[in-house]
Amino acid sequence: MARVAGTPLVLFGPASLSPRKIWNASDFTAIDDRVRGGSSKSFVKVDPPSGSLMFQGFLDTLTLGGAGFASQSYMDRFPGDAIERDEYLGLRIVAAEKVSSSSSGAPSSSSSPVEGGGKAHVETYTLNLKTTPAKQRPDGRRESTIVYEFDFTMPSSLDKLAAGRRLSFDAPWDAFKPTYRGKPAEDAPPLQTEDILEWSIMARSNFGSQSGAFSLELVALEALPFASSSVPPTSATSKGERELLEEAQNSGPTSSTPIASGSGEFYGFALFILATLVLVGWCVWALTPDRILKRIGIDYYPNRCVVRQGRLDC
Repeated sequence: MARVAGTPLVLFGPASLSPRKIWNASDFTAIDDRVRGGSSKSFVKVDPPSGSLMFQGFLDTLTLGGAGFASQSYMDRFPGDAIERDEYLGLRIVAAEKVSSSSSGAPSSSSSPVEGGGKAHVETYTLNLKTTPAKQRPDGRRESTIVYEFDFTMPSSLDKLAAGRRLSFDAPWDAFKPTYRGKPAEDAPPLQTEDILEWSIMARSNFGSQSGAFSLELVALEALPFASSSVPPTSATSKGERELLEEAQNSGPTSSTPIASGSGEFYGFALFILATLVLVGWCVWALTPDRILKRIGIDYYPNRCVVRQGRLDC
């Protein structure tokens, strides 16, 4: 299917969106804090009805004393041609909203701690991009490299009607913050999008802020061309709002709408001005005395002819 100019390029997604690559669980590798002795775990699967990628697992903060992460990594470049920075302004994460339980997302109290030791249930996720290959250490662990991170938070909702509603999170390239071993890397070079060779989706504790079972439905990962930027970075937009906005941007003249309607209005106005000038000229001519008209060389004025004593007097 040909892509309309200015519309997002679907890199990953269900077959219904005609992506460059259809979601496939076997394309992802789990990279959890177990490599550091933790207890968190994650997995992905494709939801048969929707074709979305389900990122699920359990985030633990107790084993590593407040730290913890669970992630799934796609260890390859984006499918198709390279995503050039001068052609695309960033990425868009499309996710489906999930109905929370009454306690989900609420801070815990000392009497009712969140499972896994965190202060709240998992709602914030991180999209990671890597441009440098990670070397394998003798113990099987991967060496640390610069990671460009973008955080987004799924809103909590108790509305059952909100289940499945699509939310979009726009991530400009500059919104991806470089880090090294979880700390800001101020000396890191700007993100070179054509060098991206790995990306991952992660749930992390953020120093004990969140933990427990999590589930994120990823509908699509898209590249945003400059012409399609319409919402502020990191904002969430429902599917209906986004479709209305795109429809308004892409709508053009139809057969029932005259393309040159502005030209018709111009000619009508010009005709009105001409008729007004003719009327004013006629009134001036009719009201001007005969001697003045003769003096300026106007000898024929039939509107002044009258019948006098049986003859026409002009």
